[in-house]
Amino acid sequence: MKRLRASAERATLASFDPGELLDCLRQLVRTDLAWVPRSQEGALYIRPAMIASEPRIAIGPAEETTLFIITGPVGPYYPTGFKPVTLLADPEFARAWPGGAGRSKMGSNYGPTCRIQLLAAEQGCQQVLWLFGPEHRITEVGTMNVFLFWRCPSSGRPQLVTQRSLKISFCPASPGRAC
Repeated sequence: MKRLRASAERATLASFDPGELLDCLRQLVRTDLAWVPRSQEGALYIRPAMIASEPRIAIGPAEETTLFIITGPVGPYYPTGFKPVTLLADPEFARAWPGGAGRSKMGSNYGPTCRIQLLAAEQGCQQVLWLFGPEHRITEVGTMNVFLFWRCPSSGRPQLVTQRSLKISFCPASPGRAC
């Protein structure tokens, strides 16, 4: 909810009450219960979206906003099922950068990634691990959450790095960085 609200603010769309939206979502799932898969291999995909919906074409803050939710049953995302995926990590390509809209959920963020996704597929990869900057910092994986687990070479201590850490461009490969 926080990311959707932040994205709406970035796009100058109207805000919403997160509690009210969550109540609406619960009612929607109850209404569509017959569509919820009943197996470990399936899930109910839930995609909230917001668009400017006033009857004009113009650049500027939205005067009217429509918030809607699309749901649908899904199975494994990749043809390989629930097996590990292979990622392309190429520092030549960046999806987001400081000051950009990459941290917002916006349709404009996805179009520029399509060519790189095709390149990844040509190399036998299912997805792209997006890097940024001269240190090639990990920022995200295109269609999924990402986390890393390793043991620090100097201390042997296990460390779990979540997407929240990665969003601030945590770089596990930086020389001299203490674990």
